Amino acid sequence: MLTICLIVIFHFSLPANARVHHSHRELVGNDPDLIGQTCKNAEKNEANCTKILRGIPDVVRAKNYFDFSKAILEFSLKEGTAGQNFLKELATKNNASAIVDCANVHYNEVVGSFWSALGELKEDPETANYDAKVAGDGAVNCQDVLNAAHIVNPDINALNYKMSLLSLIAFLATNNLSS
Repeated sequence: MLTICLIVIFHFSLPANARVHHSHRELVGNDPDLIGQTCKNAEKNEANCTKILRGIPDVVRAKNYFDFSKAILEFSLKEGTAGQNFLKELATKNNASAIVDCANVHYNEVVGSFWSALGELKEDPETANYDAKVAGDGAVNCQDVLNAAHIVNPDINALNYKMSLLSLIAFLATNNLSS
């Protein structure tokens, strides 16, 4: 009798465990190398993606897509805020309207979108995914304004590239949560 009860209990627990495991598959993933899996989708930016992410301790330690995405968004928000502060300081020294626009308009978009993505990550991963993607628009718009004003500043160009890349990376990472 005891054997039959154990068989019945074991038999019914297997499908339940399989469903739980399957429902967490999008959080855990099949590939333990979340950085490699994400960066391969960055295509021509794969090497730079890998270099950036391997330099972020919280990203390297992440064991699932949620923690991985959160760490990327936190880093991106920090970098976007630092970039905006750099642009604001530069705007006080060089009163070019394009740099002022970058600092006060376009990088508000970058920082605001990363902040929103981070806030939505747990409750609404699809919105977080969208916000992560549009965060890069501010950096692209900043670069467009600079190009139109014929302002060449390698530091701002590098910042805009980095923020566009972080937006792509955050989009790729959070995309695993909403699929």
